[in-house]
Amino acid sequence: MKLKLCLIFIMAFIIGCTKISINDADSHTQIPTPQDTKFFDETQRAVLGDTLEIPYTIENMKRAFESLQMQTKTGTEVDEIIITTHYYIKVTMKNDQEYDFMFNLGIGLFFLPLEIDVIKGGFIDNEGNPDGTIIRYCVVPVKLIEEIKRNNIEYEMISELFMPDEESDLITKNGNSYSVSFIEELVREAYIITNNQDWFANYEETLLTKSYTPHGRIRYKDYLVNGDSTIIGMEGLTVKAIRLTKTAEGICDKNGYYTCDKTFKYKWKYETSFERYDFLVRNGESGTFAYVSEKTTSPWSFTISDSHSKGHFMATVFRACHRYYYGDIHGLKRPPQNSFWKAQMKIAAIFEYDPEGIYGTTNMSRRFLGIGNPIKIYKDSSVVNLFDTTIHELCHASHWNHSKDQYGTRTDEMKKVRESLANGIAGYITSLLYPGWTGLNYGSDKYYTHIIDDLIDTNTSPAKYGKKAPYDKVEGYSIKQIEDAVVGVESTNEWKQNLYTIDSSNSTRVYLTELFDIWFN
Repeated sequence: MKLKLCLIFIMAFIIGCTKISINDADSHTQIPTPQDTKFFDETQRAVLGDTLEIPYTIENMKRAFESLQMQTKTGTEVDEIIITTHYYIKVTMKNDQEYDFMFNLGIGLFFLPLEIDVIKGGFIDNEGNPDGTIIRYCVVPVKLIEEIKRNNIEYEMISELFMPDEESDLITKNGNSYSVSFIEELVREAYIITNNQDWFANYEETLLTKSYTPHGRIRYKDYLVNGDSTIIGMEGLTVKAIRLTKTAEGICDKNGYYTCDKTFKYKWKYETSFERYDFLVRNGESGTFAYVSEKTTSPWSFTISDSHSKGHFMATVFRACHRYYYGDIHGLKRPPQNSFWKAQMKIAAIFEYDPEGIYGTTNMSRRFLGIGNPIKIYKDSSVVNLFDTTIHELCHASHWNHSKDQYGTRTDEMKKVRESLANGIAGYITSLLYPGWTGLNYGSDKYYTHIIDDLIDTNTSPAKYGKKAPYDKVEGYSIKQIEDAVVGVESTNEWKQNLYTIDSSNSTRVYLTELFDIWFN
């Protein structure tokens, strides 16, 4: 009898309603992407509002269900339908190993509590916790909570949730099936009884019949070698759409356009930060930085343009990381990548000049031990210098990854190999994006040499930057051959010998000894 009453109850909502399908173009509002979103200033701190009540808690969803029962006078038992599907938790991770475990669950880790309202969009940042703990908020499917417990991850249970898929054609719970129109009404009622009506795209509509796909465009103002500037897409940036505990995401293409992977019937907030699966760019040693928007059903588009801002600094570091990890690097080896057994690369982007004049540092033992950031990047007055420095430090990480036994050898010879490789590859990759770039100038330094330029170029000019030497007679080596010749070596002589044998067709190899003597002796 209960099943019959339930079916009658459901049919009452189906009549006159449009079926929702994510493949039905007419059921979505496609909003053309504008220029930058009005009133969003990427240089201003976001203004946060009140803590909202979450409609999806078990208690509130039961209240909503019972309210609908009173309106329709049906008698379906609420406990047959409203069951816990997710947990909303606050996670305190003691170190980077615990962060990597939670990140690799693929559930989404958020800086702000999801129920915090945003009054005005902008950036949010903090310096992290002094004890090194990392706090995030996330919505976890029931089946994953035991895995979190088994790994001794500390968490606080905020709410148990019933989160039906509002976009599916049919919802099944405890053997009973409910149409999407029923779920729409249930969720809508939960929003009303928790005073969240301002999330509705159009509160006057009795039932929303359109879904919205969050999308937009994020760009970056780039500053070139010759001093000119240009606007480019913020390629690789992940953008998340958040409506309380419901989330979706998309990734910016090379022109900066993104489209999120879920649709929304009500408003949502946007959020983006400088993190991908393989790497995380941190605000300082352990802090966070993100851009957020207020509630909207419109595209979110803006340009990271102020070269003096922390956001632009972090975006530049991100762009270099993204290029090395995912872009065209002409066959070079990637830096250490993330996996279940290997850590995500952490980069500390420190928005201040180093007092000793250091541009960046790499200590890969930190990644192995999980006790800090393997790479640190300091503020630089030049965008191109900053990009080059980031590539330089990532090259050290890549070198360590393919030659672990040799990389850490503490000899003068190994330092020459290590720094010359990083200096050359950094200049090479940077020049792919910044034509005319010839690398950072270290003068006649015997470690940070430009021997890689001379191995590649077809010039017969002397070695660069004031090194007085005979003409450079070597040419024609590819950047991949040069890196391959470094694998497993501990001296410049071994590097030279590997280059000699790696390409027997290169007739200029007979001049390798002369060139290596120019730079290293």
